[in-house]
Amino acid sequence: MGLLYEKCEGRTVANVKYLFQRVMNMNYKAMWEKISSIHKKTGRSRLAIFRDMKDCAVKYGAGYMDYDLFEMYNLTPEQRDTYLTRGRNNALVVKYNDKAYTGQFDDKVQFNTLFGKYLHRDWVPVTGDNREQVMAFLAAQVIPQVGYVGWDVCFTPNGPCLVEGNPFPGHDIYQLPVHTPDKIGIMPRFREIEAEEKMMNEE
Repeated sequence: MGLLYEKCEGRTVANVKYLFQRVMNMNYKAMWEKISSIHKKTGRSRLAIFRDMKDCAVKYGAGYMDYDLFEMYNLTPEQRDTYLTRGRNNALVVKYNDKAYTGQFDDKVQFNTLFGKYLHRDWVPVTGDNREQVMAFLAAQVIPQVGYVGWDVCFTPNGPCLVEGNPFPGHDIYQLPVHTPDKIGIMPRFREIEAEEKMMNEE
């Protein structure tokens, strides 16, 4: 089994555990169905697609869904390296999100309490507590230990409202081919932000 390497701030990190988990839990039937679908679209042999898919998993952390969704079979190595794949997304989650605090995003009662002033809506947990007690509690916390979050926001006549936060953000929708006519993913932006953050910390 190959090793999946990811570069973070100049350091090379072997993300073996993640790759092993993905290999063990993979839906191989769905993967082969995806390979057959790509074969029909491209005319390339299934074996060649499988090998390329494997290479993308090792080099870029791309799962078979990433490979298909981002049409990585049509991308050059340089273009492929610009995409935020599932493996890279996981690496960002591990790097920036302290697991001891991510439960505060998964538990919606805790989340609504901590971020209540940003919700702009009433809510009541189904715990037996009365509404007055809950709404009287004013959250005065943020969670700096979780720095990589996918925020769900709705827009109202009175301004934007926070719905929820996800400490394992989606990485695919905004990188689909329809949104990337230049075939460039979002990784360059992430690398730029990390570089800026590193410079600020060094000052």
